[in-house]
Amino acid sequence: MKVFFRRTELEKYHILTYNSGQIVNILQNPSGERFIEVSRSVDRCSDTFTLAENWILTNHFLQTDLQVELLGNVSILRTDNEDSYQGPLPDDFSL
Repeated sequence: MKVFFRRTELEKYHILTYNSGQIVNILQNPSGERFIEVSRSVDRCSDTFTLAENWILTNHFLQTDLQVELLGNVSILRTDNEDSYQGPLPDDFSL
C-alpha cells in the first residue's frame, strides 16, 4: 500500500495567523477530521501532492484575517511533496 501522508503526533501550543486575501487550504480525512496547510516545502518536487482516496482538499479565499490555535495534541501530516498540514481543527472551526 502506498503511503500518501506521514503523520507525526506531538504536543503543541501554536497560534497561526493568515491574512485576508490569502488562500487557505484545508485537507479533510474520510472520518471528517480537518487539517490546515501550515507550510509548503521549498524542496518539494511538485506543487501538487497525491491525494489519498476519500480525502478532500478545499481552497478558501480569506475575506478577513484568520487565527487558528493548535493547542495540545496535534497531528502533523507531511504530504508526498513535503507540504505540511496540521490539526485536527476544532469541530466548530469555520471559514
